[in-house]
Amino acid sequence: MLERLAEQQKAINLYGVERGRIDTLTNADWELVERVVKTLQPFYAATLELSSDDACISVIIPLLAMLHGKLQTTSADRGLLQMKAALRDSLSRRFASLKSSLTTILDPRFKDTYFTVQEKSTAVDEIKRFLQSTGGVDFHSGCGHITTQRRSPHSYAASSRSRFVGRTRFTQS
Repeated sequence: MLERLAEQQKAINLYGVERGRIDTLTNADWELVERVVKTLQPFYAATLELSSDDACISVIIPLLAMLHGKLQTTSADRGLLQMKAALRDSLSRRFASLKSSLTTILDPRFKDTYFTVQEKSTAVDEIKRFLQSTGGVDFHSGCGHITTQRRSPHSYAASSRSRFVGRTRFTQS
């Protein structure tokens, strides 16, 4: 909405001059509106990215890192310091539990780029525990050998009854 206000600045000022007795925004106010719009544009882009049909949960942490980077204060942030601080605090509070998300570390596009050494170590340990609990990997032998389990004939029959259509798996009864 602020973006639309900034786009219509000339029309709004002209209307105020023609009608009289209508206070319009000052030049400093218009500059602040433009800086607020510029500050909020990355949030709009992140929202579109996460709302797309092919959105992936592993993109959340890189998007959060991008948003935190865009919210760093500069000398040109007159009037925006409190807003940026509030947005940073809100992001940190709302997404604190996602910082240990395994989806990002397992995504080959990102790997451990957005993790500290401690977070990476914790995530790797968590992945190892999961793999050990499923019986698919033996980490006690020194180098994580993958063991394969034989499938029963019933599991082959069950998989032959299912088919993939697009990205959705439909199972025939």
